[in-house]
Amino acid sequence: MQQMQQIKERERARRRRRRLSFAAGVLVPVAIIVAVLIATSGGKHKGPQGKANASTRLPKLGGSFAYSSIGVSGSLPKGWRATQNARGSLVRLTSADRGAVIAIGTDRAATNPKGVLDSALSTARSTYHPQRVQRLPRARLGGLPAQDAVLFGRNRGGVPIRVLLASARGRKLTYLLEVFTAQASPALRLLEAQQILLALRLTG
Repeated sequence: MQQMQQIKERERARRRRRRLSFAAGVLVPVAIIVAVLIATSGGKHKGPQGKANASTRLPKLGGSFAYSSIGVSGSLPKGWRATQNARGSLVRLTSADRGAVIAIGTDRAATNPKGVLDSALSTARSTYHPQRVQRLPRARLGGLPAQDAVLFGRNRGGVPIRVLLASARGRKLTYLLEVFTAQASPALRLLEAQQILLALRLTG
């Protein structure tokens, strides 16, 4: 009888491990976003705009954008706009109040996403002072495995900001994504950025 009970306990433990493993696999693609929301929106803001909680409605995505030359496409919440630089190597997504900016750049020569991320972090460290850097768990960006980090610092005007950095390698291109938001940004801006990143596709 005791042996049967032990067998059942082991089987239940195996089922729990399988469920946890499956859950982890599902959550990995959004780990980059969840980590930033948790790390940067806690306790400093008051009122409905300052809380990223279950009662906050996710913004709806409306307009779409696509730049086939570099394999960047996705959808935007109302008020956001997408532009591409003259050389075609950079896409900029900007919120209506310019409180959040997402930049997606490409590089044909670079093949190592970690090297690209490290270089971007080095530039950010020399630009924003003081700063604190948090490496994030490996995630996926636009359908690709990504290297991720978030930097907290102050811009030249002394405004506390956060910069989310991510790099991923596609078939021919290496992508660098940078998300700039003020640390005092309302939770809605973070949620809008979250929705954009979830809908983003990188196919170059």
